[in-house]
Amino acid sequence: MRRPFRRPRRPGGPFPAARRPAARAAMIRLQQANQLMARGEYQHAANLFAELADGAERRSIPRAAQLHLQAARALLQAGDKTAAVKRIKHSVDLFEKTGQQDKLARLAPRILHELREHGLEEDAVSLEVRLADLPRSSDTGDHGRAGGSLPSKCDSCGGSVRSDEVEWVDAHSAVCPYCGSVLQRE
Repeated sequence: MRRPFRRPRRPGGPFPAARRPAARAAMIRLQQANQLMARGEYQHAANLFAELADGAERRSIPRAAQLHLQAARALLQAGDKTAAVKRIKHSVDLFEKTGQQDKLARLAPRILHELREHGLEEDAVSLEVRLADLPRSSDTGDHGRAGGSLPSKCDSCGGSVRSDEVEWVDAHSAVCPYCGSVLQRE
């Protein structure tokens, strides 16, 4: 017997059909950007990451800050230090604006190391001073010390995964910082 007031189920899940193709297209571009990065085609990867970051920011998607940071990493590798520093500063602004200070605190050591590694000591020091004033919550959700390790690459988007930079869901799973897929310990 059919219930008259129940909406019919949409094929393919609860999301409107118009949004799924855009999400699929973004995932494909993210996979391409990560592949380009792995192959050493940094400028092309930076362009794709920047495009994804700008689109995510326009849509108020919290991962926009992480994508801006990845674009900055690619720009550093490509030798465009000025554009990289600009992207890093914008990324930090977005992390703060979206209330992701804990995530920024986890990423800060690597950001500072990469700036120094590319001879940008002055920018690293000014960023270090700025990051020292960030408010942080007492619970960082650090489950990274439990046994086993995460895969080095996300199965969904191909992004590099570092256990000290991911958001841990529990002792056995973490969230990919680029696409949001759940990663399981190996």
